[in-house]
Amino acid sequence: MLVAVVGALRVASGSLSLGDVQAFIQYSRQFTQPLTQVASMSNLLQSGAASAERVFALLDADEQAPDPAEPARLDREVHGRVEFENVHSGISRTLR
Repeated sequence: MLVAVVGALRVASGSLSLGDVQAFIQYSRQFTQPLTQVASMSNLLQSGAASAERVFALLDADEQAPDPAEPARLDREVHGRVEFENVHSGISRTLR
């Protein structure tokens, strides 16, 4: 911002051309772009490390004991049939 303001004052006084100011702004952006990218990558790496730490903490956590209120599982296979009688879908009624 400071470069643009000083450049505008110099252009207004006639000591610098508008193209020179524009070129200087472009060069300064090209100079700071790699620094911005490195800072962005550093932020992504820190975020990834924090996420990995949470995932590993979850994986290392002790397994919870089963809830005593749940019914016990059967030791044998259960076979049976499920029938739907007089069941209608709301979609099928609207399509008729």
